[in-house]
Amino acid sequence: MTAGSGTPTGSVDFTVDGNPVGNALLVVGVATLSYSPVTPLAVGNHTVLAQYLGNANYVASSDTTTLGISQRATTTTVTAAPNPATYGQPSYSLTAAIAAAFGTPTGQVLFFVDGVPAPTGTLVAGVATVTYTPAAPLNVGSHTVLAQYQGDASYLPSANTAALVVTKANATVTSVVAAPNPAVYGQATFTLTATVTGPGSTPTGSVNFYVGGYLPANFVGSAPLIGGVATLTHTPAVLLVPGSHQVVGEYAGSANHNFGTGETQLVVVKANTGVSSVFVTPVTVVYGETNATLSATVTNASNSAPLTGGTVTFVVPGVCTVTASVGAGGVATLPCPPLPASAGAGTYTITATYSGNAEFNGSSGTGTLTIIKANTATTIAPPVYNTPCGELPQYLVVTATVTNTSNSGGFGSSTDTLLFTLKNGATVLNTYGGTRGAVSANTVPFTAAIPVNGLLIGTYTVEAAYSGSDKFNGSATVTPTTVNVTTAPTTTTLVNANAVYGDTSVTLQATVAAGLGSGPVNGGTVTFTIKQGANLIGTVTAPVAVGVAEAEYALNGLGAGNYTITAVYSGTPTCYSQSPVSASKILKVAKRLLWVQPKNQSRAANAANAGCLSLNDIQLYTPAPLGTGLANGDTLAGSVTLAQSFNCTYGAASGTPARPTRTGTYNISAGGILSQNYEVRYKLGTLTVTPALP
Repeated sequence: MTAGSGTPTGSVDFTVDGNPVGNALLVVGVATLSYSPVTPLAVGNHTVLAQYLGNANYVASSDTTTLGISQRATTTTVTAAPNPATYGQPSYSLTAAIAAAFGTPTGQVLFFVDGVPAPTGTLVAGVATVTYTPAAPLNVGSHTVLAQYQGDASYLPSANTAALVVTKANATVTSVVAAPNPAVYGQATFTLTATVTGPGSTPTGSVNFYVGGYLPANFVGSAPLIGGVATLTHTPAVLLVPGSHQVVGEYAGSANHNFGTGETQLVVVKANTGVSSVFVTPVTVVYGETNATLSATVTNASNSAPLTGGTVTFVVPGVCTVTASVGAGGVATLPCPPLPASAGAGTYTITATYSGNAEFNGSSGTGTLTIIKANTATTIAPPVYNTPCGELPQYLVVTATVTNTSNSGGFGSSTDTLLFTLKNGATVLNTYGGTRGAVSANTVPFTAAIPVNGLLIGTYTVEAAYSGSDKFNGSATVTPTTVNVTTAPTTTTLVNANAVYGDTSVTLQATVAAGLGSGPVNGGTVTFTIKQGANLIGTVTAPVAVGVAEAEYALNGLGAGNYTITAVYSGTPTCYSQSPVSASKILKVAKRLLWVQPKNQSRAANAANAGCLSLNDIQLYTPAPLGTGLANGDTLAGSVTLAQSFNCTYGAASGTPARPTRTGTYNISAGGILSQNYEVRYKLGTLTVTPALP
């Protein structure tokens, strides 16, 4: 601020384009104001007015000037994210930051990647960001990102570039496949397939395959990727053994994709086998043969080729178990040891089991072993047996011998039986089971005790029939044992007999024996003959039972004395002969005992005839039972006299009746009886004379 003299003081008001912007004091005539517009001044000329307000010494004044505003320079910074990026990144974020010395630029920014336009961004707070999605993945390498700021009314355009680096993407071997899998041992070729994927595009290049482990020595070939898939046909020089084999697919990489590997396990399983033609030689084995040869053929089930090596175990339950090596042509053969005695006739299943080995599974097959029964022959001894009827021994012991006629095989503990049959002509009388004896070589005896003492006169046969068993056919005797039963001689023996005169009968007894050592005789009769001298008294007949004949012979008043007895056995038509007349024995008829006793009497002295007795006063009796003592209606022969110790006269007294001479007890006896058939004995009786009655 200038004046004619002196230096004005005070303050100056400033306006820009008519808008007050502030007040400043004059210092040494100069007022300075720092102006920071709230809104930046637009590019162009602006009027600045300074108005001095004056003071006491100076008048107010004003002046104007022109303030020219031009566009400011800008700088552009460009970035891309992600950076570095992996091949196949689908999109990128491109950012441009526009800076100026004052203010914040506005407007748009153009983006380019390797010269290819990218989306245009609008500045927001000086920054523009766009998402760039390339039509095709950006290749591996460095790419130029250009950002061009277009400027605005206040800011000049600017541009800048940045490098976007794209690195290789990792490829993934998503699957490695071996086919067939699992494979059967013997598989000649395999198809190996690897599928490779990666971001951005389908990987190209080739895949190396390894079988048996990821080692150079196990490399089996390469195959190009077609559509991300590599396929190789692999024919191993040596068949893969059963087990698990690692298969590796190695992707070698490409311009855009890194190296990668994948793997799988190829499982090789054992091949199946078949056991066929299981048979035995000879086809049919007779029980007792020493051995049979078992055979079987082992083949690869997939192609029927015969296998060599390993073993086949033959199992014939209850017969044998043997193990044979598999030889040329896949054939295993071995004799079955001598067939055990316990193995009877029948059809047995042969199970042939192949053991298998490292490459082949085991397997089994079946066949049949047929054992047929051995033939037998049966003979019997003794050939002839003669015996009188009823003569001991009571049993005939016969032995039948059964012989294995097919071979030398023994009988062992076979569950067989033998039946003996006793016959009379065609009539079967009885059967008897034989007792099995000890086996000797290829024969076995059976014995039985056949009862023969009860057989009647005639000719009989004993036949033997062998039942056979699960091992032997049955057989029967061709020539039986002949049993001839002849008449048995007999003897009769008597015993003495005793009776008492007056018995009604007497028991006569005889025993009948047949032959030397024979048992008691049954059947037939014995006739007893009783004689006195040459006179026949009588006969009686009795049956024989258990060798004894007893007859009750009626005496019919036969008088006392000795008689002769003889006996003759009649014999039987079926067994026993008539016996000779027996030696005679005595039949003794003893006299009968007879007691004679006067009856006991009691009389008064004055009774008439008080002391006189008669024969009516005699009693006769035997010891038992008490009775008259006379048998068979006999009467006494001879006379009976009474012995008395008193007389029978009566005395007379004057004026009194007649009386016995005295009183008392007197013995009475009898006598004078004579008899051939009685033994007479006497007893005393008593007579008691009591005093006379008044």
